[in-house]
Amino acid sequence: MNRSFGRSRPSGLAVAHLLAATSVPLLACSAERDGEPVVATRDSAGVTIVESAAPAWDSTEGLHLASEPDLTIGVAEGDDAYLFFQIAGALRLPDGRVVVADGGTKEIRFYDSQGMHLSSVGGRGGGPGEFQDIGLLAQYRGDSLFVYDRSQQRATVLDKEGRLGRVSRLAGNEGGAFPSPRAALDDGRFIARSTELLTTAEPWRLWRDTIRVTLYRSDGSEPEALMRLPGMDRYTVESNGGLSINNHPLGRFPELASDGRLIYFLDGGELGVDVYSVDAALIRRIRGAYDPKPVTDSLIGAMKTEWMGDDPTPDERSSVERIWSRMELPEALPAAFGLLIDPSGRVWLGEYARQAQSWQVFDADGRWLGAVQIPRGVRIVQVGGDFVLGVSLDEFGVERVLLFSLLKLQ
Repeated sequence: MNRSFGRSRPSGLAVAHLLAATSVPLLACSAERDGEPVVATRDSAGVTIVESAAPAWDSTEGLHLASEPDLTIGVAEGDDAYLFFQIAGALRLPDGRVVVADGGTKEIRFYDSQGMHLSSVGGRGGGPGEFQDIGLLAQYRGDSLFVYDRSQQRATVLDKEGRLGRVSRLAGNEGGAFPSPRAALDDGRFIARSTELLTTAEPWRLWRDTIRVTLYRSDGSEPEALMRLPGMDRYTVESNGGLSINNHPLGRFPELASDGRLIYFLDGGELGVDVYSVDAALIRRIRGAYDPKPVTDSLIGAMKTEWMGDDPTPDERSSVERIWSRMELPEALPAAFGLLIDPSGRVWLGEYARQAQSWQVFDADGRWLGAVQIPRGVRIVQVGGDFVLGVSLDEFGVERVLLFSLLKLQ
């Protein structure tokens, strides 16, 4: 079962085709071995280090998506049950049904394996089973569903038919930080993250916040602080006599995920993940060779254009130019952006782009396998044993849920 949950990318990130045009490809799909081992495994103070110099798949191996989706849910106009606005999550259940959390109506919608609407539950409100800001939809303890409402800091568990099971408010963690559930464990507990900000950061300088990882009981009580990890890249702007903290548009955006037993952490600075036990012990470090993408003048120019939008006013143009002239920039772009774990324990890392078109795959032992290409404009939210579930947004603003078969190369 896929237990990792997607996150939205920071605003202002350059379009994927521009990144591809201004830098080398993320990674090759194969490399010369020259008699040297492709994968090296060693122990360092009880931590298993797995380092791959090249992907294991050759040109005759690997995985790919079917050329067309097997299932498409969503229309430009028609029945409200097929109209989506700001999809907050989507899942394919073990019985083939698809569940979609619609951010507009605050509904949890159920569809059969052919994409026909079966039922909708929830809706906007503050009562039990109602939602105001859906931040997470996840499978939970087999065939149940876990829905987290960010506005109400409330976790709702639904059964496989959408019937209300339990509603609980998350207890504040250490320091009262705002928790955001990221991954569920097999025993019903779940992992949440919150952010510690550096309030003394020098304006315009590049700095990182800190992620506080907390373990909660299934009812949202008794938060247990697990660890602190490096967080997002930020910059601070002087504004109206105060300071405004912003996500860096070219910065790292770390992710947390779980396979139900272990915790996976993507820092983003390297191609790989760190794997922790549920008691916060680092047990494995997985890495693949990576050539950093430079931050080029053409990329910065494209970012400015994107920020200005169509027909900017002189003041808007001046404001964007001022930010980019003063904001400290990283020397290189992050290595990866996006983390998913599939049912076999394979780790999927997305290319750093607005919507990753290439996902690098590592097996459960940490060996780098190779890349799987995703159709342009599709954001994947779940990887199954033989499928990939994604969300698309077309040029007219129409959102759809797409199910692709995941195939072996023949």
